[in-house]
Amino acid sequence: MSVSKELSPIVEGIHLLSKTVKPVLGPMGGIVLVDNPDTIVDKNTFYRTKDGAKIIDWITLPDKRNLGVRFVKELSQKLKEEVGDGTTTLTIVISKLLEESQKYVVAGYEKQFIIQEIQEVGEEVLKNLKEISVEVTSFEDIFKVAYCASKSREFANLIATAYEYKGVSSRIVIEEVKPTYTEIEHISGMQLDRGYVSNIFVNQENDQCVLTDPLVLVTDYPIETWDSLVTVTDRIKDRESLLIISPRFNDNVIGSLSIIMGRTKKKFCAIRNPGSYLLDNLTEYRLSEYSEDIATYVGANFISKLLGRTLEKIKREDFGSVSKAMIKKHSTVLLNGNGGIAKVSERIRLIEAQTKYLTNSFDRERAKQRISQMNNNIVTIKVGGYSDQEVLQNKRLIEDGIAAVRAGIDNGILPGGGLAFIYALNMYNDKKRVGFNILRKALEEPFSSLVSRYEDFVSISKRLENFNNSDLSYNILTDKVGNFRDVEVIDTAEVCQKILQYSISLISNLILSEYIVSTQGNNTREKK
Repeated sequence: MSVSKELSPIVEGIHLLSKTVKPVLGPMGGIVLVDNPDTIVDKNTFYRTKDGAKIIDWITLPDKRNLGVRFVKELSQKLKEEVGDGTTTLTIVISKLLEESQKYVVAGYEKQFIIQEIQEVGEEVLKNLKEISVEVTSFEDIFKVAYCASKSREFANLIATAYEYKGVSSRIVIEEVKPTYTEIEHISGMQLDRGYVSNIFVNQENDQCVLTDPLVLVTDYPIETWDSLVTVTDRIKDRESLLIISPRFNDNVIGSLSIIMGRTKKKFCAIRNPGSYLLDNLTEYRLSEYSEDIATYVGANFISKLLGRTLEKIKREDFGSVSKAMIKKHSTVLLNGNGGIAKVSERIRLIEAQTKYLTNSFDRERAKQRISQMNNNIVTIKVGGYSDQEVLQNKRLIEDGIAAVRAGIDNGILPGGGLAFIYALNMYNDKKRVGFNILRKALEEPFSSLVSRYEDFVSISKRLENFNNSDLSYNILTDKVGNFRDVEVIDTAEVCQKILQYSISLISNLILSEYIVSTQGNNTREKK
């Protein structure tokens, strides 16, 4: 018994995707030519890339195999967004894990038993990965993590310098500029942990909404009907932008804003107040504190029911403003707020004074976060280049480096190149289990694929002392074996953990599925 006939095209699509991206794995990986991807300016040329994430993103098959591509693509995009790296390795592990699982299905093992084995062994391997991870302890570590992710010493130096300048809690923002060089600039900024409420506001190719010189409305009134926003939108002139911050938005209101954007040159974006997800546990007064922080920074009058202000009576001077608002799905960065240093400093001193009287640990932690948000820990890396394509490529590499550093600071680092998986497997005791043998084949595949092009896997294994020392790694560029920090072959613990978790999750669903209902058919046209 093997995979059902209906699922065979999905399996083929996953294997084809892995076969396509495997050649770009590692620092000596090859180049893949992509014909006419949507993101390049010149549609008559091929795009040359070693970026597995972009290759995966651009591949669309004209038949049912595309379902397999889509499954991996969704996980790849999620991994890229969260940790900035590991998409090629994820694809290779998924494909090999599926292949090895199918062997046991064909041999007559029950599917449920196979999945249970994989999941149980996977949990232990996950614990082992956490156990052998080490902390990022220096700015030299930050440089090396950024270098391994971005493949550029220049960009890694910029990232490390940015963190060294304002500390590891700082927020780094990337901005495209016309000059050909790339530089760092410290600016006033505020980061919020909420993103846009709908992707209809997205106006950039990287799923981001960017508003230049927008007005900012801060209110604790839920926007439930269009009537409550009529006066607000009337105060906005043509070609102006408005960022609306409110606890809740009705879908019909979002639709109306979309219509206005389509009919005029006005731009809008809507986000929920930080803390609004805690409405069931917070008083309105507590919620207003988060909102007043923002209002102070942007120089707005807080439109609050507690203060007796209403949206229907809003005036032009009630809006705040920033030089730029960059809104993603889960976060927002406001730059150069109009509130002024004196008022922001006064607000910080007020929060610090209130913190002394807080007895609840949760309230104290939130107060510290509010102070951090207002302390302007924002560094901008201005990315330049000789062409739009070069700027785009440089920006992506720096984004990868920053995401990897953030993940490393939060959860630690491990030997790179797939070796961390092998070390974690070697710590497992019962090596005769079905789940162990399946995972071993899958998790050894990235390192095996990497070195098999240049060296024999067994000979490298011997040089690494049979993988007994979990600090060792192998640099294929220099042919050196040593401490993974010294030879600069580093993965973040988070990327390894997520690769393992995402792979097992997808395979569990696929192996146990008998049918998949989809509109994707043999006559489906390739996505333009």
